[in-house]
Amino acid sequence: MSKQVEIKQNSWYGGISDDPRAIASSGFSISKNFDIFSSPNRLTPYRSFEQDQTSSSANDMKQYFVKDFLYASASAKLYGLGQTGAGLTKIVQKADATTGNWSLPATSEGNGAVRNGCLVEYKDYLWGFQGTTQVFKWGLLSGTPSITNSAGTVGTVYNTITVISVVAGGTLYNVNDILYIGGGTGGTAIVASVTAGGVVATVTLLEPGYNYSTGTKATTTSSSTGTGATIGVTTVANTSATITSVAQGLIAKDDNGYIFYNNIVVRIYPSGTVQDQALKLPTNLKITSACNFGNYMAIGCAPISNFNGVSKVFLWNLYSPDVQEVIDWGEGELRVLESVEGMLVGISDRYLNNSTGAGRGSMIVQGYTG
Repeated sequence: MSKQVEIKQNSWYGGISDDPRAIASSGFSISKNFDIFSSPNRLTPYRSFEQDQTSSSANDMKQYFVKDFLYASASAKLYGLGQTGAGLTKIVQKADATTGNWSLPATSEGNGAVRNGCLVEYKDYLWGFQGTTQVFKWGLLSGTPSITNSAGTVGTVYNTITVISVVAGGTLYNVNDILYIGGGTGGTAIVASVTAGGVVATVTLLEPGYNYSTGTKATTTSSSTGTGATIGVTTVANTSATITSVAQGLIAKDDNGYIFYNNIVVRIYPSGTVQDQALKLPTNLKITSACNFGNYMAIGCAPISNFNGVSKVFLWNLYSPDVQEVIDWGEGELRVLESVEGMLVGISDRYLNNSTGAGRGSMIVQGYTG
């Protein structure tokens, strides 16, 4: 049996060591909530990490498990997204972020399980997800806020168009005209044949799209003078999805709000209308972070499976049914994506926090200037 040797440690300037077995008088394996650099020969706690409180009793904020924080744009208020004792959505607030205690608004409790990871201010409301299919909002922030538990409902997916037929042929169409099918997102057909007067006789499905329901749909075309054609569509059976992951929302250049769950982008209009599936990304990915990038929205995605570890970034122009660019972000789980001085910067977890890394993972910081 090897002899145990006592090592006295009173110098910390070496920081965290990559090798926990390294013999170093100034290094260590891990440090949390301590300032190790201002005074290298002592461990000084970061006082700002002390437990906060409400006006009722000291240290009682811990019970609300607040994980998301947001400064109000028009005041000094600070908001936090936590949960009740039953695990339901609970919003807390500070009248002044720099001083005083937290308060617990009486109208800030939701009726669905809290979904931390998304709390965004848009048009005088706080928006986020709760439960399995709910989008909540809390406001008006400038007045006396109250919660709307189901400002929108997400997760109902009409998969794709499987069969199309001509219901009304319209006039003045040409063979090979592209028909954009209304009533959903991304469905297109091509005119295969016409009769006298440019009446559409037969069509062929090009893109099956999504979020359609079976029935008759109007069409538009930008490639000819054709008007009036309607298409009958049949879709696969409706399926339902539930919220399993969320990402922080943002306000884009079109002045709409956007929030993200699973592989889906949700659009919030200034009127408060919530549009599910404004964009649908591959189902083997989950959205983890998004930011504005010039005229585009950059959407960072990580693989759902730990064993399929390649992340992607999609550039989207905010209105097309498909993305304009796909960037391979490399191996690992992309956690944070942001635009810094015109460059996309992403932070990826390459197997630091899952068993496949076997303790040999790393944090990767990458930039993209395409």
